[in-house]
Amino acid sequence: MPKAQPEVPLVAAPAAVGAEAEQRREDSALPKADLPFPVDLQWYEGRDLDSYPRAMTSLDPPYPAGADTLRGEVTLLVSIDETGAVRDASIIDAEPAGHFETAALASIRQARFTAGERDGHAVRSRIVVKLRFEPREQALR
Repeated sequence: MPKAQPEVPLVAAPAAVGAEAEQRREDSALPKADLPFPVDLQWYEGRDLDSYPRAMTSLDPPYPAGADTLRGEVTLLVSIDETGAVRDASIIDAEPAGHFETAALASIRQARFTAGERDGHAVRSRIVVKLRFEPREQALR
């Protein structure tokens, strides 16, 4: 008579937040980690950060053709992830309206930032950024 395989004991895997606990066998294909991987999915506002994201290069948007000698300012709400990449950007205000918004969005979406920090860890954040536009001739004086 063949020898019976010993019963593998059940191990209770802790449930993640909002999930049910599950039973698994020691030899199961489920991961052996008993603690969930800590990922902070929260987007923090600038006032909730210990250190703010900072642009790693100059945010010097190109002056759009056809704006002639206008000066302008575009205020953006920028979402920066924990790696410093821009994930989203939207216009809050633009003066004068209709001239600089496209250039401002294109410039900010290509930018890289240092990540904002909270409690010593890089976190996702939303900050307000103002970009100023001046004609090149006046900017060089």
